[in-house]
Amino acid sequence: MASTIAPNQSLYVANLNIQVKKDEMKRALYTLFTAYGRIVDIVHQRSDRMRGVAFVIFRDIQSATTALRGLNGFMFYDRPLKLKYAKRKSKIIALLDGEYNLLANKEAAETEDAMDHDAMEEKESDDESEESEQDEEESEQEAVPHHILFVRNLSKNMNAATLTELFKKHEGFREVRMIPSGTGRVMAFVEYASTEQATVAKDVMHGFAQASGRPMKVTYAKR
Repeated sequence: MASTIAPNQSLYVANLNIQVKKDEMKRALYTLFTAYGRIVDIVHQRSDRMRGVAFVIFRDIQSATTALRGLNGFMFYDRPLKLKYAKRKSKIIALLDGEYNLLANKEAAETEDAMDHDAMEEKESDDESEESEQDEEESEQEAVPHHILFVRNLSKNMNAATLTELFKKHEGFREVRMIPSGTGRVMAFVEYASTEQATVAKDVMHGFAQASGRPMKVTYAKR
């Protein structure tokens, strides 16, 4: 059944690998989601209720929506991410929007408890739902043109410094962000100033033969 939760800045992220340490997971989530917009907070705790889940909070709804579309089902530490909009606005967004009363401690506590309860409800719902297999052909489909590129099929010894040297040769290059996968696969986002500049780099670098002989696969990052 389709979700009736209105789009908002906060994403509920489930099916996280519980073997990964809390601090490492928060850093990895930030690295992964920051490609889609400005992040103002990530809530990830190791309590029983929050086990295997997190909330990623963007500054604007468009960024959250783009991340949801691009990363739902994305393999992260050997598990497909499950994303949906959170049921309630986070405290930090309410504060930034001028809707949060700093003196309303009781209400604040209730809001936090409600978010914690939502995490438990969502997790139970996810656990009960049947795991759907990802369509391999769908994952290979070309995404909509974008100024951020998704680079995969990289050699195990590939790193940000080497990718930077390769991609900065193309005009408009901004940065490389490595993506933690936990599976041994090496992937990255490469950002350019414009979609046109990213397209030029993609067309040139897709199929690039690495030292290992493995061809680099470069596509647009999903919006």
